[in-house]
Amino acid sequence: MDVSEIRKKAGMMKRAGAHFSCLSAFSRKTRYGLVYHFIKNGVAVDVTVSFNRGDTVPDIADIYPSAAFYQVEAHETFGIKFSRLPREHLFLPDNWPRGKYPLRK
Repeated sequence: MDVSEIRKKAGMMKRAGAHFSCLSAFSRKTRYGLVYHFIKNGVAVDVTVSFNRGDTVPDIADIYPSAAFYQVEAHETFGIKFSRLPREHLFLPDNWPRGKYPLRK
């Protein structure tokens, strides 16, 4: 799925009664991926998006507020850009070098 469609898909999941579980991120040489994990009626539903480094991912925290935490984590550890972040620093030590992302390959 194209990253630009994630807000539409998240809205569909919300209207269907699904709960947001978590967000997983991964990196490859020039691309990133995000897996949005939802639970609907006890069944796991995963939505995967892939995109180029430098692309901006739409924020879904207004649809699922708990997504904000995971988006900050993906930004801080992989350098993934989101259209909106409540904060940019949460996990790494204060003296961590800017522009260094510990989970980026």
